[in-house]
Amino acid sequence: MRTGNIVKTAYGDIVIVTRVSDDYVHWISASHANSLGSTQKLTTEHDVDCVCVEECCEPSIDCPHCEGKGKIKVTKRGMDRATYLADNMLDYIKKGMMKNFEF
Repeated sequence: MRTGNIVKTAYGDIVIVTRVSDDYVHWISASHANSLGSTQKLTTEHDVDCVCVEECCEPSIDCPHCEGKGKIKVTKRGMDRATYLADNMLDYIKKGMMKNFEF
């Protein structure tokens, strides 16, 4: 992934890559106005305390979220799950305009 690439994130947003650092990819949104952000390069999974533990300090056997375990697995999708769309915005626009025509 390089600066200027157009990608579709794992969440479905189309973004323009502005900078690539060691752990993060920084971007501006092409599908939302006045929006920018950064996403981790790699997808991560970790366990967090369930809501039932935060409310009453012990896991609830009847909890629909954790089923009495007290922990929930959270997945943060990274740019490794993004779909490459084009090298730059011009190529992306050209592909979008030409896809319905058969030359």
